[in-house]
Amino acid sequence: MAGSLVTGWLLVVVSTATAALCLARASAPDTGRCERRTARTEGAMGAGMALMAAPGLSGGTGVWGAVSLAALFAAIALRSLLFAGGEAHRLHHGIEAGAMVYMAVLMAHAAGTGAHHGHGGHGGHGGAGPPAATLALLAYFAAFVLRTGVRLAPAPAGPPAAAAGAAAGGGRWAPELGTACRLSLALGMVAMLVAL
Repeated sequence: MAGSLVTGWLLVVVSTATAALCLARASAPDTGRCERRTARTEGAMGAGMALMAAPGLSGGTGVWGAVSLAALFAAIALRSLLFAGGEAHRLHHGIEAGAMVYMAVLMAHAAGTGAHHGHGGHGGHGGAGPPAATLALLAYFAAFVLRTGVRLAPAPAGPPAAAAGAAAGGGRWAPELGTACRLSLALGMVAMLVAL
């Protein structure tokens, strides 16, 4: 699902690195059960995003590859939404996985009809511009990126002892790492939606 070769491979590298980091966080012994489940979901999302961004996926094997990805993301979306329990990041996972289903369906359609322009050859826009669903998803993920980026911005430095205590209390993985993983995946979503 790559509009250009460079963009596609860059998304593959970033998504793969994000998936690897999330899965490493999930397997760390000091990670709690809830955080481990979240990290596994984010790792699966990153791996699926890397597959979807890979140049050539929408070619000859695109229909079955896209259908398989749609099924994977539908399962993640369903699980995330059913077990959200009021947790914002689980609801976000559901929306993100649903957006990936949407893009995978567009890829499967484009691969089945032989269209090859844009991300995955999505040729359903014609001259009317992107559909409302694409624009709504783009607005959501752009807002998520901005809000999350502000949350990750460093706070003004406090007393050195307090800063050292906060850093020491985070264990092997800093608590911001999960937020950074979600930010990385959301940036990938923005890039993929813009290229639709």
